[in-house]
Amino acid sequence: MRLFKNHRFIIGFGVFVVVLVAAVFLFAADRKITQPIAFNHKKHYDNNVTCNVCHRLYNTEYKAGIPPVAVCQTCHEDVIYSTPEKAKIQYYAKQHKAIPWRQVYKIPPYVFFSHRLHVKRGKLACESCHGAVWQREQPVTKQLVPLDRKSTRLNSSHTD
Repeated sequence: MRLFKNHRFIIGFGVFVVVLVAAVFLFAADRKITQPIAFNHKKHYDNNVTCNVCHRLYNTEYKAGIPPVAVCQTCHEDVIYSTPEKAKIQYYAKQHKAIPWRQVYKIPPYVFFSHRLHVKRGKLACESCHGAVWQREQPVTKQLVPLDRKSTRLNSSHTD
């Protein structure tokens, strides 16, 4: 009888662990990421700052690149007016630290992705995958395009 009780406990505990791991995995798959600065793409676009000013590597490298704080300082070094977000940029610049942007897009390990190939050879505009980023007033906190084998958007582009 005691042996039966131990088995029930072990099975119950095993089911609990499986459910807990599944819940954590599902929650993490749809998580929102908090960025260190509330970057407003729309405000920059409205001030004629195009994508390639900050993402300088998008058409020459496999990664689009995140700008070093020195690029931000080109426009945000003055102290005429201050905002909480501008103060954060100035803090990182004074500390000689990179802004710790958090990666949003996670590429599966079996995929080699190159912005350059998609932009140059594929002739894709940024919005083809990233949507109308120039209209975003809040930072990107969530992957907008699914990057897995089930993605019909990706599979329709890669038929050969």
